Amino acid sequence: MDVDPTTAAVVVVGEASSCSTPYVVLRPAEVDALASSSASPFRLTLAEGSAVSVAILGVWATAWAFKALSRALKAGDPET
Repeated sequence: MDVDPTTAAVVVVGEASSCSTPYVVLRPAEVDALASSSASPFRLTLAEGSAVSVAILGVWATAWAFKALSRALKAGDPET
């Protein structure tokens, strides 16, 4: 007997609040819907990951610029 993975049901063992048995039967589309609804913050696309890294680098660069400006203002000009 051949099982088509696009139409076959997936059995997930776990507790279901509305069911008296610990078994839940899900279709593949339902499994995909559950996976996307509880998306991990670490599951990013390339564009999303790039945006996060650019934002982090921007914050670091801004902090470095303020630190350099603070040092320059504290040091003053030794010729005056």
